[in-house]
Amino acid sequence: MRRTIMFCAVVALTSLASAGVVTMATFQDPSESGANPLFMIDSDNGLIDGGWSDSKLDLNLDITYADVVYNDAWFVMSTLTYGGGYSGTTSAGNVKFFADGDASTETPILEISFSSAYLNPGGITSQELFFTGINITILGVDISEDLTEEAFGFTFANQVLVPGNNGFTATSAFTSSAAVVPEPATMALFGIGGLMLRRKKNS
Repeated sequence: MRRTIMFCAVVALTSLASAGVVTMATFQDPSESGANPLFMIDSDNGLIDGGWSDSKLDLNLDITYADVVYNDAWFVMSTLTYGGGYSGTTSAGNVKFFADGDASTETPILEISFSSAYLNPGGITSQELFFTGINITILGVDISEDLTEEAFGFTFANQVLVPGNNGFTATSAFTSSAAVVPEPATMALFGIGGLMLRRKKNS
């Protein structure tokens, strides 16, 4: 019996040690062309606006971690400010995703808050809006666990120059990731495993 318990504890320790960052939520670019963009980047005034209204279709939000898909979802994003041009660090904000037909904007299915983002340089054909750092929070109705190492980003495509402000519009795909904090019961097993290892070493 003692050997069996010891083996279970070691398995738990190994599982915890191998836990890593996983995909939390993602969507493929819902727009067929640059005529129906998700983002507007005003390079002259240093403004970034993003969103996909409820009246539009084909944004299928895949909560990969929970194995749940929301078809024809929509999202809004805070207007972000930055120094202008084709790259730079933005102000704080949030992105909120909602289910199709949900008129209420108080209970999003997924909400991400952040202290800043980075408009990645590289020219108009290879840009992305990337979010990473210690001040990102990902919350969702299908995500009950505590998260750490949160990161997410929008990868631009179908960029179209906007005459008059040196900016552009873009369609976009989205992905997010995080590491899941072990539940208390798992942490307790971790502690038991460590205690049993110490006892065996001392016997």
